Amino acid sequence: MRPSVFTMGLLLCAVLAFRPARADEPILRETLPSGATLILQERPGCGTFAIDLVALGGRAEDPAGRIGLTDLLARMLLRGTATRDGAMQAAEVERAGAAIGSTGGFLGITLRASGPAPALAAALEVVLDAAAHPRMSPDDLAGEIVLVRRRLQAGMDDITTLRDRALLPLLLGVHPLGRVAAEKGYLDGMDADALRLAHASRFTARRMILVVVGDLDAAAVRRTAEAALAALPAGSDPMPIDPPRPLAAPRRARVKKRTTQPEVVVAMPTAGVPPADQPAMDLLAHILAGTEERLGLEIRQKRGWAYWVAPVDWRYGTAGVFGVATAVPRGRLEEARGIILEQMRALAGQPPSEEEMERARRYRLATLARTWQQSSGRADAFAAAAARRQPPRSYEEWAAAYAAVTPAQVRDLAARLFTWSETATVTVR
Repeated sequence: MRPSVFTMGLLLCAVLAFRPARADEPILRETLPSGATLILQERPGCGTFAIDLVALGGRAEDPAGRIGLTDLLARMLLRGTATRDGAMQAAEVERAGAAIGSTGGFLGITLRASGPAPALAAALEVVLDAAAHPRMSPDDLAGEIVLVRRRLQAGMDDITTLRDRALLPLLLGVHPLGRVAAEKGYLDGMDADALRLAHASRFTARRMILVVVGDLDAAAVRRTAEAALAALPAGSDPMPIDPPRPLAAPRRARVKKRTTQPEVVVAMPTAGVPPADQPAMDLLAHILAGTEERLGLEIRQKRGWAYWVAPVDWRYGTAGVFGVATAVPRGRLEEARGIILEQMRALAGQPPSEEEMERARRYRLATLARTWQQSSGRADAFAAAAARRQPPRSYEEWAAAYAAVTPAQVRDLAARLFTWSETATVTVR
């Protein structure tokens, strides 16, 4: 079934109303001589810049006995290099009016910087230096270990953290995506040598993705990146991520936590969502668990139980998790679980209405438009796509992709996802 003329008109109106990108803002992607990937988008006159430098190979490559290695390595990148200590790194960026940070993820480690356009050169130099030449001081490492352990302890008071810590191992077992940090003994035995080995294997040219978006001179950025990354060894591609095993039977767990908002999450492992199905997956998630959509209407509006309803949607190429979480009164947890499962089956058996599709498209376009207003939003989106081995898309390309999704495609995707595996349920109460 093709999108209706009415649907196409609504989408065109949304694109014209937001106009977050211009025809003279192409996305440039190339492979540098070193083997590193460079993605640039010039936004003339926007007055800002954003940098995402991703080194592929994140928590997915942490050895089973080294959980937390990726997160520590990300933090240590901003604790000094051969030519700058941590204070100098921060001072150079902040003096220029910009900000810098680092994070560890399942697929890679990301260094980010953003700020006013005149600060780009200084920030880019610090980011490239941090990625290529971290000093990994044992003294700095000891301090970071203390901070990371404290953060883990603080997280034990957060319901969502507790819920996910119970859900992931239940869903995924020994799969790398299912690993969680132990409360006792976390980071014991972690040393600077382990971090240096991880850095040497991951911060190599073929694993490096540099994204720069904003009011910039693309040729100048390219020259700086090429010179800074030229000496990196080529290295090897990231380790492939095996799909998780489907659950043969439903699983359940309960987390005891005194709370005024008991939660239930119903989820399943996935073998990933192919790039061609990403737009349909975005629409599916909204139709099922958007605030004013199926589960929002059934649990929140009709029954007045739910404080909120939200999709759980983690996609990592060939592995992932999909489900729905909600907070309802304690006595309604089991009924809410049943309604979630019922609506999943319904979406897998019958295409959504054209009205549901139109609302989902409008919601996704509005969300995307807010992201596209900032250089940092675009840079994060391009880097995330590249880390998943997908091409970066412009706003107009996303709008066209959403417009092309049919109700039957959403139903077929739901059928594949929801019949591939049984579900796991976690309640927090």
